[in-house]
Amino acid sequence: MISEAIRDSSPARTTFTFGPSGATLYTTTGAAPDHVYEIGGADFSYTIELRDTGDFGFVLPPNLIRATVEEQWVGQKVLLGLLDEVFFDGKGPALFF
Repeated sequence: MISEAIRDSSPARTTFTFGPSGATLYTTTGAAPDHVYEIGGADFSYTIELRDTGDFGFVLPPNLIRATVEEQWVGQKVLLGLLDEVFFDGKGPALFF
């Protein structure tokens, strides 16, 4: 649902892969999700990677930053709406403008 919202919001119809970070991205230990589970006591956590496909790593060129932020904000709104519906008031997704 989130990856489809991002793709549909993008003029280039950018697609993202989703799934468990260890299986989808790379195996790691001691990363932010581990900290959120262990120290924060969270029931869930997620990781967002930048839209790069291996050319730039974690330093995106300026011409990719705005599109990345806009796509990710669309995804965040969907995620926050789902969390609100399931974990908070149970009345449906929150509305974010």
